[in-house]
Amino acid sequence: MSIKKMVILLGILSLVYCILCLIFKKDGVSHEVDYIIKKENISLNVKEKLTYHEAGERDHYSFEITVDNDSFFFRLFDSNHKKSYIIQDIDYYKGDEYACIFPHFKTKEVYQPVLCMKDGIMYPYHTIKSKSEEVDTFVKKQAYDDTPYIEDKSDTLKKGTLTIYRKNLISNHYVAVENYKGISLVNQKDIYKDVPLFKKDIYMKDMAIFEDNFYLVADYNQKYTFNELFKIDITSGKKETFISNTALNLDGYFMGKVEDNVYFFDKSRKEQYTISLKNEQIRKNGNQDTGIQIYEDNIWKDVNSYAAYKTKLTFYEEKMSEDKYTEFERVDKVGSQKSGSYYFYKKVGNVYHVYQAPILEDTKYTYLFDTTNIDQIVYQDDFIYYLYDKEIRYYSPLTGVKTVLSNTEFTYNKSLKFGVFIS
Repeated sequence: MSIKKMVILLGILSLVYCILCLIFKKDGVSHEVDYIIKKENISLNVKEKLTYHEAGERDHYSFEITVDNDSFFFRLFDSNHKKSYIIQDIDYYKGDEYACIFPHFKTKEVYQPVLCMKDGIMYPYHTIKSKSEEVDTFVKKQAYDDTPYIEDKSDTLKKGTLTIYRKNLISNHYVAVENYKGISLVNQKDIYKDVPLFKKDIYMKDMAIFEDNFYLVADYNQKYTFNELFKIDITSGKKETFISNTALNLDGYFMGKVEDNVYFFDKSRKEQYTISLKNEQIRKNGNQDTGIQIYEDNIWKDVNSYAAYKTKLTFYEEKMSEDKYTEFERVDKVGSQKSGSYYFYKKVGNVYHVYQAPILEDTKYTYLFDTTNIDQIVYQDDFIYYLYDKEIRYYSPLTGVKTVLSNTEFTYNKSLKFGVFIS
């Protein structure tokens, strides 16, 4: 090829590259745009931001809609073809108690429920339905279907102490509940399966943990020490046995899971042990002379084993303790910096009001649901599974609150645990 032809070819390739860059700059990368939607005598200011293909982040839009003195904030976890100016219209209501918006997108799909605000807190409509006649009237005028948020408990199955609500089960969700002789498995395919593990009733099991798709528990058929750990796949009920060459004490507790290893602390020995889920080995990796390790902020930290003996040390969701969060009983940080969330648990009477806010907008509170127990919260994908009295419920932005099952034993034994896995 001659030099002249090579120059021409390079010129053409450069032009194509520039055109592609312009296309992707317009429609294909993260962006921020501001625009105004006018409604009669009011203007709604929209700040739209797309986070797209950023390392460690989920693709999503975030929107801040400001009107009068109200500022609504919500996110849409959909790349929506990476377009800009995707809100076409917004229905707006302002009353004495609530202000509400209902955004309409150019794709004609309903991505966001009617969102209302009162005293600086945002409420999806299904959480305040029937609490304000004026808001109900506003919603009835919209092309808005709240059917997905209506709970149906009509189809039940009773198994022992459990009442299972079959219409609220989701196809790829697997729920497991401890009972006194093993665990009960609940899912849409099998509905119910019992996995027996112990010969007699065991009421307290500190050496038990739900992680991912398995339940790991010490052999409580023994009285004070154990040499075997049972691992049960909660999607199938399959059971495996891990064997320890050392007799370990049943007064210990599980600390958590990191990658393919589970860690527990033997209080009597003041020793830390690692369980390898790959090769099914149990090994000691710390004692009161060498110290032990805990996993915080994605790094391992050395601590004295007496700290784990005196206070139960675990490494799960990051719990926040800054002074600005002191009004809450618990604050969890879940997910990455731009697409993750804080979950705030505020005690009011006998329940905890649960709010969500983006990590980067931690004062933009949205009310989600109430719970009666902040010690058992399971975050899985866009779902939160939790307890309300004797019921296991879940919440998601697209379903609202639904009840999976009721267990009468939750009323009498607060130590009974449950786990969830979404395949």
